[in-house]
Amino acid sequence: MLKGQRKSSTPGFRYVGKTKTAHLEVLLPGSVPIRRRRKTIVGQVVRDGVPVPLTRDVALEEWKRFREEVLAPPPTPAAPLTLRAYYAAHWPTMRLSLSKAGAESVENAMKARLLPFLGDVPMKALNLAVVRDLVGRLRAEAYAPGSINGALSVLRKFLRDAVAREVLEVYPIKGRLPLQKEELLRLEMSDEEEARFLAAFDDEAAFAAHVEEAYREDEVAWLEDMRQRQPGRQAKPPLDPRAVAFHRERFRELRPLFVVALETGLRRGDLLGLRWASVDLKAGRIRLTMSKTKREAVIPLSPACAAALKERRKAAPFSEGVFLNEDGTEISEKRLERAFVLAKRIAGIKRRLRFHDLRHTWASKLASRGVSIQVISKALGHTSTRMSERYAKPSDEAMNAIVEALSGSRMNSGMNTEPLAATGTAPGEASKSSAVSVSDGGRRGDRTPDHLRVKQALCR
Repeated sequence: MLKGQRKSSTPGFRYVGKTKTAHLEVLLPGSVPIRRRRKTIVGQVVRDGVPVPLTRDVALEEWKRFREEVLAPPPTPAAPLTLRAYYAAHWPTMRLSLSKAGAESVENAMKARLLPFLGDVPMKALNLAVVRDLVGRLRAEAYAPGSINGALSVLRKFLRDAVAREVLEVYPIKGRLPLQKEELLRLEMSDEEEARFLAAFDDEAAFAAHVEEAYREDEVAWLEDMRQRQPGRQAKPPLDPRAVAFHRERFRELRPLFVVALETGLRRGDLLGLRWASVDLKAGRIRLTMSKTKREAVIPLSPACAAALKERRKAAPFSEGVFLNEDGTEISEKRLERAFVLAKRIAGIKRRLRFHDLRHTWASKLASRGVSIQVISKALGHTSTRMSERYAKPSDEAMNAIVEALSGSRMNSGMNTEPLAATGTAPGEASKSSAVSVSDGGRRGDRTPDHLRVKQALCR
């Protein structure tokens, strides 16, 4: 025993008072061969940020603490973070940066396509093989390619968010996502369809015939009910011409809205929320920030569009909104959709045609007239030209320019192939558009009929 060293009765603890040194040792139980953990402390220890001289009592306390640390059972590993747990924890804050429609789209994809298949899979384990299995299961469930690609996009969004929050060290999917090939539908309106569609708002006879047909549609059931109270009832009473005229005028009031939709390509929400502050009739421009992409779009006004806007300005000269009801409130999407369906029925358009296809029609019209995809993209308010390519599909007639170039002679295609201004609209030709070939719009060649609730159309 060294001089100044006190013999310790505590196994694993040795303190040298002369040098103020403590030698700590703990045997690891059950280790074969025997393993030890050692620690040496000299001079002092730091407790709560304050240096404390290393006395024997202090050293003994340090040894007890060291022994507890060494002999403590290993911590139970935390359960791996699953996609379901991450969605529950972080989606409430993630959705704040999205629009209402965007948030609903993400929620639908998560609840219907991702969580049922991948909800309990650890996020670190979401590799390319797991994603391919997901695609296979979604295809077996008869999901469309667009729905599958939407689910993959949402999955990528959450994984990248986890990397940004440093919950995941690296993005777990190596390689490209197995995106499915989507069939591009050709639902744009032709010149002839567009003319019939807009003419429907001024066709008094067709509107009256439609109202009469809708009114008489349930006449048999109505009579059976009425005869229980009025046995002599033979037919419904005739329609009041004043009521028919009222509803026809209310229908006619929305014609400028559809003209502007066909001449600007604005989305439904941007169109209904359009303010006069965004319209410069003198300069011939609409300048607004798109609600979906938050990008500014600058859309020059065609003569037809300018005329429709002036008609609205004359009808409500002191309003802030462009398209409003008679009482100054905004036009609802429900009223807009009913008018759209009614105009299609009067025009005889029975194929699949959505309101959003008016935006496709406008972009395709510009592409057919030689407007560059970069200009079309800016007017559409898209974040990239790649998205605009899905909208701006040249018509079959416009593609005849290839034949002209190869043959070396101009063909009498009956179209204006000269590049136009930023909108693709030449002076005096605002209401014209190049012919756009339209397929049946169905995935399997079938046409989707529109079901009009005629009673609701009459009530609005």
